[in-house]
Amino acid sequence: MPIDISIEVTGIDFGDLRDRASSISMLVDDLSPISRELAEVVRDKHLNPLFLSEPSTLTGGMVYGGEYHAPLSPYTLRLHPQRANGQIHIDTGRLWKGAIQEGGAGNRYDVDGPEFTYELTDDRAPDLQEKFGRPILFWHEELLEEMGKAVLEYAIAVWEGKKNALR
Repeated sequence: MPIDISIEVTGIDFGDLRDRASSISMLVDDLSPISRELAEVVRDKHLNPLFLSEPSTLTGGMVYGGEYHAPLSPYTLRLHPQRANGQIHIDTGRLWKGAIQEGGAGNRYDVDGPEFTYELTDDRAPDLQEKFGRPILFWHEELLEEMGKAVLEYAIAVWEGKKNALR
């Protein structure tokens, strides 16, 4: 089951921002030319740092991006005592390796016009994210900035291309 990234922003004056976003969306109606780059941003600028920042399976704690990851339950630790000295999400290596492999089976991305979707396809990911309180895919300032840079650079390239075509 895939996990989709979505965003809700509150408390911001969208006047000027909405105008800029509208201008960019008119230029960029298809993200497929940069879909691989966007996937690399998610993988390299979010997933890998997140996994590397995972806290102890015993204590839980904050991870890269500012989310809290709950510790493993006493039940899980009784069933798998070897996990007691590991880090959440990377102690077995399966989820981490699958999620950060380039073109790996642990992730998939898709573009439908201006919409980009990134999914973790590991069958455990939805439970880890929703049921056990350990978000894996989520928006945070650094990820928004990097994704925004990639789309803005592409929009500028599209604009330059259209401007040059008119000459």
